[in-house]
Amino acid sequence: MWLSYSDCTFTGNAEWNGVQEISMSTGTAACGTFPNPGASNLLYRQYVQTAGASVAGSVTLTTSNRSGTVDDAVANLGNFDGQTIAAVNTNGGYGTKVTFAANGARSHLDLGHRLTVNGSLDHSVTGSIAITENPGAATRTLNGTVTVYHNLMKVVGTSTLTGVVHDDVCCLPVEGSITTAYTAGQNVAPTRSGQLLVGHSEVLTFTGCGTATLQGADGSTLDVTLNRCF
Repeated sequence: MWLSYSDCTFTGNAEWNGVQEISMSTGTAACGTFPNPGASNLLYRQYVQTAGASVAGSVTLTTSNRSGTVDDAVANLGNFDGQTIAAVNTNGGYGTKVTFAANGARSHLDLGHRLTVNGSLDHSVTGSIAITENPGAATRTLNGTVTVYHNLMKVVGTSTLTGVVHDDVCCLPVEGSITTAYTAGQNVAPTRSGQLLVGHSEVLTFTGCGTATLQGADGSTLDVTLNRCF
């Protein structure tokens, strides 16, 4: 199944333009029904070049004053350090892969995207996350690791998700924490600003729908409001 976005807005924050392919390891995804491959099978979502095709591509997001791209095609997600990042989709490229357990509930998420915004942001994101949920449940708990290559500052952020709870009534996590540790790459030295982060870490603790406490890399603590949900 292919979803073609044409100036599509989900929450009013951005307009999406591009094509997303949804495929399954068994069966055929169809409009009007949430794609579910069934127990012990896989669900794939990937941005592709055109509807009806399976060649990895990208989607653009545009607001009133800037635009960005989510790229599922560039080799190794274009990370600054030249690290090998395995493809997520069986036809090559990246996106998301959801594994369903023998009981029919989601059990694992693998992901990979490159995110860029008008030269002001360039992140290569890859992750592997365990999902704990019951079939048909309204909540699920996530534990795992997401690695972000900051391609402008030349630094790597490794985020560990601990007991992060998602609830159907909120687009954002409502419990748990994410701890991010910053390190230098293996092959490319950090920029001067990136070097200031190396060896430090920060913790984001979710306190409710759209609320959290951030303990920054400088040791400061701040209550924050989260509203970046698409």
